[in-house]
Amino acid sequence: MTRFDHTFTSAASAVVALALVVSCGGSNEPRVDNPKSYQQQFAAELNEERQQFISDTEKRLDKLDNEIGRMQARVEHESQYVSASESAEWKQKLFEQRMEQQKARQELDRARSASPEEWAAMRGGLDKQVDRLEAGLSSMGANISGLFEGDEPKTEDSERQPVRGQDEADPDHPHEDHQH
Repeated sequence: MTRFDHTFTSAASAVVALALVVSCGGSNEPRVDNPKSYQQQFAAELNEERQQFISDTEKRLDKLDNEIGRMQARVEHESQYVSASESAEWKQKLFEQRMEQQKARQELDRARSASPEEWAAMRGGLDKQVDRLEAGLSSMGANISGLFEGDEPKTEDSERQPVRGQDEADPDHPHEDHQH
């Protein structure tokens, strides 16, 4: 083998070795074939999550629309049986619930066009806002129902009138209320 053949063989071996090193990445680090594909996959998953969240939240807000409508009818009906201040308080709470629901709808609309970073920041807050709305309406309904739970149909005994000459409070039974 001549000196030229030896040099050529060594050079060819070096090229092959270099090609192997380059193709293997030249390090012991795991190779990432295409970092954009990971980012694209993440963005696609985030967008899919957003679309599902928007769909679910729209359904929840639509249900709240129905609940607010029912609560409005209930407040209007039950208001005749309570004081004016109680009725005004119910109407105020219902108005506040409507305003909160409108804010939630606006946030949902904003979520549709938000950047992925904005979406990631806002998704938990919007979910909590709708949770508070649902809890507020449930609580309001329970409070209204609670006022009427003790109401029982009047019987002869419950319509008992105080004896003539006595005040409403019976001195022999100080804790017993008499109705007129």
